Amino acid sequence: MAAELVRRFGLQTEQILVRAGDELAIHGIFRDLDAQRPLDAATPPYSVHALAGAILTWYRRLPVRLFQPLHAKLEKAATTYEASLLLAAQLPQRAGLLFAWLMQLATDVLTNGDVNQVTVAELSASLAPVLIATDNPIIQAKLPRIIATILHDKLDERQERQEALQGGFSESASFDFDDEETSTSAPAPRSEAATSKPGGAAGDNDDDDDDDDSSSDLGFDETDSDEEDDTVADSAPAAPAVADKVDKWSTERVADWLREELGDTISNIDDVCNNFLEDDIDGVALPMLDKADLVRLGITKIGQQKKFFLCVKTL
Repeated sequence: MAAELVRRFGLQTEQILVRAGDELAIHGIFRDLDAQRPLDAATPPYSVHALAGAILTWYRRLPVRLFQPLHAKLEKAATTYEASLLLAAQLPQRAGLLFAWLMQLATDVLTNGDVNQVTVAELSASLAPVLIATDNPIIQAKLPRIIATILHDKLDERQERQEALQGGFSESASFDFDDEETSTSAPAPRSEAATSKPGGAAGDNDDDDDDDDSSSDLGFDETDSDEEDDTVADSAPAAPAVADKVDKWSTERVADWLREELGDTISNIDDVCNNFLEDDIDGVALPMLDKADLVRLGITKIGQQKKFFLCVKTL
């Protein structure tokens, strides 16, 4: 259902997952699935709202709805960021995976919110009834707020990653932890902003100053600079080679890396490493972890999570 939904409509249909689908069409989708008939062969083709409605119906028909085991805890739970993640982390493993998938789909929909005309509040209110069956008005009001908190976090996380990727591939991007190393290797071309003095404009003879500074300040002549540039150019591909190896890491290698990088930050590092091993977090899964995953694995503090993502980003 999800594959057909994404393939045909790209999650860019107004009020997706909020507007109800045609009940007859939803029943037809389940009949086709039971008969193992491909959904893309249906005539007429199923609408996006029917496919989205079928996904929600599937979650509603689970023998035990995902948040049903947490009914008692939900009534007393807070709706803050950390409390919401901790609550979701208490879901049984299979329920947690199904909830994470649904949150990922909802995040994809909200990323196209300008087209879909769907807000976080609307989508959270639509998803809550399929996650728990209750007549408790406190829970009915609280669960949508918890879902909204998690969705806001996932949207912020996605935006941070996009900004990091854009910054990482930008020719003008610079990183503080590279400044010291760069200054002792090869002279990089400097922009007008780089040659400007604090509190004043750049000198009249920028070109001459650049040539003089690049050699005299660093202590080598133009010949040395060319040789150094060649050395840097030859060694440039080394970084991707290291990154390529990460997806070959075993679960044990990931646990060793985690202990080396965050052993001084996480007091219960042994328990966390064991959780990584038990959940089969290898080099492929490592960069795909999000904040909710980290909470489930035992990394619950925001500072620890920030350091974890920084370490992953530098791999």
